[in-house]
Parts: sequence; C-alpha cells; structure tokens
Amino acid sequence: MRQERGAALLMALLLAILVAVLASGMMQDEQRRVKLLENQRVRDEAEQMGVGALDWARLILREDLLHTGAVDHLGEVWAVPITDIPLESVTGGGGASGIRLSGRILDAQSRFNLMSLVKVANLGADQGWVGATAIDPDGVAVFQRLLQSLGLDPAVAPAIAAQILASRSTAPPPSGSTSTPDPFPARQITDQSTGAPLPLGIVSEVRTWFPDADAATLARLESCLVILPHPTQVNANTASASVLGAVLGVDPGTLTGLLQGRQQQIFSDTADLQRRVNTLLPNLGSFPSSQLGVSSDYFWVVEELRRPGAVQRRQALVARHQGVGQMTQVLEWHRGWTPGMDLTGGG
Repeated sequence: MRQERGAALLMALLLAILVAVLASGMMQDEQRRVKLLENQRVRDEAEQMGVGALDWARLILREDLLHTGAVDHLGEVWAVPITDIPLESVTGGGGASGIRLSGRILDAQSRFNLMSLVKVANLGADQGWVGATAIDPDGVAVFQRLLQSLGLDPAVAPAIAAQILASRSTAPPPSGSTSTPDPFPARQITDQSTGAPLPLGIVSEVRTWFPDADAATLARLESCLVILPHPTQVNANTASASVLGAVLGVDPGTLTGLLQGRQQQIFSDTADLQRRVNTLLPNLGSFPSSQLGVSSDYFWVVEELRRPGAVQRRQALVARHQGVGQMTQVLEWHRGWTPGMDLTGGG
C-alpha cells in the first residue's frame, strides 16, 4: 500500500510539473503574440503619422506656391525643419505610443539635375516616359565644371550624358512587355538600409564612374546631384557654392560675397540675379536662363519617425506646379525601418 501511495504521489507531482510547464509555454506564446500585435499597432500608427506628415508638407508647399510661387528661398516656411516633436502632443495623448517626429523639406533644385545633360521632347512631363532627343552641350559643360571643382575627372561627363540619352531616346515598351526595363524609373522603394539622407535615384550609380575616388569626395558629389523627370533650372536662392559656381562657370570661392548677400536679400527674379552677379563678377557676362532661376518645382520631403528601439525614415519626391490638378504630386517615395538607430544627432 505504501508503494502504491508513493507511486500515485510521484505521478501527481509529475503531472503538476507537466501542467506548469505547459502553462508557462502557453503564457510565453501569448506574451509573444501580444508583443507582435503591439509592434504591429505601433508600426501602423507610425505609418499613418508618416502619411499625415507628408500631406502636411504638401499643404505647406501648396500654400507657398499660391502666395510666393514666383520665388523660393531658405527663409520661407517650407525650409524650417521640424525637430523631435512627441506625437502625443499632436494627437492629444491618444495613441502614438511614444513616437517622435523630425522632418524637413529640401529644395531638389538646389542641386544639379542629371536630366539637364539631355534635351527632351515632352518638357512638362512628370510621370511616365520622358523622351530625350539629344545631349545638351550646355548641361554637359556645367557637369564637367562641377566634377572638376570636386577633384573628379570631368572627361566622364559626356559618357554619363550618353548613358542617360540612350535610356530615354526610344519609345517605352508596351504594357506587359518583357523588354529591358527603363534603367531610370520613378520608383517606390522600401529601403531597409541606413543609406544617404536623400534617395537620389540613379545618382548613386554615378559613383561607379569614379572607382578611385574616396568616400568623402563621392559623398560631396552626391550632395550636389539629383535626378528629376526632366531638365530643370538650378535655384540660385538655395544652391550651394559648388553648384552655383559650376552653372556660372566660376570658382566657387569667388561667390562668397554673392552667397552672403543672398542671406540678406534673396534674388527676387532672374533680372535681379543677373544684375547682382554682374556687379560681383563684371567680366562674367550673361548666364543661360535655362540653367539658373529663382524658383523651384521639385522638393524632397524627409521624415524620421522614432519609437523605442527603431527609426522609420521616409523620403518623398514632390512635384509642385501651378494649376496642375492638386498642385502637388508625389512622384517617388522610399521608406524603411532602421532597427536600433537613433538619428536625432542629424547626419
């Protein structure tokens, strides 16, 4: 009888241990499921906040176009960055789960547009195929001067122009075709890398033309370039000394006075720009109006949504035109979560 009672007690203990183990496993599974649901909820909240921030940026750009569309400069509302705003303060404490927002709008036409290396048939097109008809020698000359000022080989500029021309010189393949796709498409990308602050389309591919260049020089090159749907002017109110010097055909170091004067008084129109350039550089003569202006049609909207343990970065290329539909159109966007990164330090 004692042996039977001992065996029964041992069996009861083993059964209790088994039940405890199973219960613990079920609790852990439930905790993991709850954690996954919570993470998904936070990601959905961040996605909604990101879309809302982009819509807000588009509204700012639209209002700016309506009121001061003839000129764009760094003293306008769109150029003021947003830094580390807790979204609980925006939503009144409902939701947002510790998400904080930073963002800024950047003038894409402060950079040299690689599409200015070619002439196109449908200049006003934003989406779809933009047919190139020939290489633009003026654009190539500007690009060569820019490369030279950065210490890179200017001789590669015609080859890069020829590459862009070849990609844009034929009719687009019909729908459903298996032909080679456009190497320079407008793209929607989920970017899981830390990457550069601004997605530049084919600009990163230009790096391959300079295999011996160091990383710092290539980073400076990318900071001066952009790829837009068609050739555009450089905005003299927002361009850097390197880009402005390349367009004007002068050493960037000679533009210190012009840039300092720009901070005090913006270039109100191309005539004002021409007058002030000639005052500072009397031997320069006139510059091509097709290459330099004082307003912009394209902007990058850059967002960083941070939550504990991760950062979501979203960058959108926005076109803005007077009297075209909704006035602003999102042409390209990139997004992605960067685990464990804190980007509040800038960069």
